[in-house]
Amino acid sequence: MPGAADHRTPAPPPPPGSPRRRGEERHPFEVALEVKCSSWESFRQLFSLNVARSGLFIPTERTAQIDEEVELRLRAPDGSVLALKGRVRHSLPAAPHRPAGLGVQLTAVAERDRARYAELVQRAAAASAVHPDRAAAGPDAPTPRASPVVEGDAPVAPAAPVAPAAPVAPAAPVAPAAPVAPAAPAARPAARATPLVAIDLGTSRSSVAVVVGRTVSLVRLPDGGWDTPSVVGFLEDGSVVVGQGGRQLLATDPRRALGSPKRLLGRLYDDSALAPYLATLAIPHARGPAGEIQIQVDRNAYTIEQLCATLLHRLKHAAEAFLGHTVNEVVLSAPVGFDDRRYDALREAARIAGLRVAEFVDEPTAAALTHRFDQDFRGLVAVYDYGGGTFDFSIVDASAADVHVVATAGDTWLGGDDFDAALAAAAADDFWRKHRIELRHQAVQWQRLLHAAERGKRELSARNETVVRVAEVALRSSGQLDLAFAVTRARFAELSQEIVDRSFETCSEALELSDIKVGDLNAVYLSGGTTYIPAVREAVARFFGKQPRAAVPPERAVVTGAAIYAALLRSGAIQVWDPLGNNSSIWPSIHPAGLRCSSSQYQQYSFVGAPCPAGASTPS
Repeated sequence: MPGAADHRTPAPPPPPGSPRRRGEERHPFEVALEVKCSSWESFRQLFSLNVARSGLFIPTERTAQIDEEVELRLRAPDGSVLALKGRVRHSLPAAPHRPAGLGVQLTAVAERDRARYAELVQRAAAASAVHPDRAAAGPDAPTPRASPVVEGDAPVAPAAPVAPAAPVAPAAPVAPAAPVAPAAPAARPAARATPLVAIDLGTSRSSVAVVVGRTVSLVRLPDGGWDTPSVVGFLEDGSVVVGQGGRQLLATDPRRALGSPKRLLGRLYDDSALAPYLATLAIPHARGPAGEIQIQVDRNAYTIEQLCATLLHRLKHAAEAFLGHTVNEVVLSAPVGFDDRRYDALREAARIAGLRVAEFVDEPTAAALTHRFDQDFRGLVAVYDYGGGTFDFSIVDASAADVHVVATAGDTWLGGDDFDAALAAAAADDFWRKHRIELRHQAVQWQRLLHAAERGKRELSARNETVVRVAEVALRSSGQLDLAFAVTRARFAELSQEIVDRSFETCSEALELSDIKVGDLNAVYLSGGTTYIPAVREAVARFFGKQPRAAVPPERAVVTGAAIYAALLRSGAIQVWDPLGNNSSIWPSIHPAGLRCSSSQYQQYSFVGAPCPAGASTPS
């Protein structure tokens, strides 16, 4: 199955099929395969990890002899099956940046399939050649450190002070595509009774859901909301504030708070793609001993894993209060653009927070599981997931009882935060014209303006005009100056037009990679709070030629789907295929009226809590 990488970040080098240097380049390409070595009794449902003109690498724990003959049936994204034959050239054990698997050299391709296979290799090469300067994988995640104090927790020492270190090659994010579901998935072990918690650690906002019995419940947080801002702040007394408290601190003293720490999770300080973003941060930051990013406050240094752990800990605590017992295990959602390094960093953040990650599920796949209960979720459908900090797009085939992802694409630098910045920039321009004072060069005032712009953005989803206000934003000899920028919904649509259009570039990547036309899609489902913006919904309707839908409020789709995913993991009757063991590779048989178990029984899941935000509505 094809997957499109973030068009502004380089794709990583494909996992090696051999420890020796190759004569030709392999390209990342995940596609379903039926594989049978001559020593195997039958075909096995597997998938490729990368392809080349002369062969491919197939992740599997099943071993084979060198030079053993192999038969392959490759299922192309358009549904056609290619007949291939080859020989095993390498049988490799697992390594830190590569799963165990077989390197297969092709010896024969059916005449009718030769051109088609060459086309698939060219397509994979084109997808990875968007960024020819692909960097080698960086070092492993930094050594775990204790997490900072979180409101009443026992004090813990921060990370060691930053020390100079030799330059480290930047990590190379990639958009991993979920593998296609096989015809006969393997059964999971019997279910355990303990409820499993699902957390959506969002770039801008985070939430948690649990499954009790057959009910998916969103957990209301201590501040009364269904989600919390993904912000971590450090007070002068040494304590840490998260959520709304962190957001308020970010607006008043941005040198002591970090918003959207997930943007930096698993990235290296020397990553050139990060330089523009790091330059905008008011909070001090530096390169850590292992090349990681460290945040510095009051002569203490904290890793990004620690900061994300404080958010996860808050959500864990809320789930424990809801359930009445300790929570030790979690399903975590993640953007399509996460690579192995970023998954490892997210797993480490969970460990610091006292959680073991049962599974990861990519965000559009989680949203698809939620929308699967809608009556129009049939045939080919798309999930348009526009969150606060990332944009993901998936095409799902639900033409049969089983569902599988056909293609995914993602942009890790596109989200609702960009709309805030566009509106804030317009307000700053207006203030400059009136007073000749540039607010963008003042870290505190710019953060206050961004906060006000976010509020204005939300108001414009429910009304036709609003005023972005920031009191005492500047000082002159005549006194304090206030900012008041009047803006209409139509003007806001003009300001954000380019940001909206960028999302469709990502959609087009996935459509082209899967040979699917817009007209082939039966429905388009919305996920992520940014889809409440009227201009976004209108643009989606124009691009796809149909009104978008949502089975639940869009900003709840991912966390709800992650909870359904958790329920499926815990049901011994539901069959699950998970070849990687660390990504979203769960494809149960799903019926519109419920979850169909292998015993032909049905479990109906209901949804509790989380109404639509005031003034907003769920599309139908």
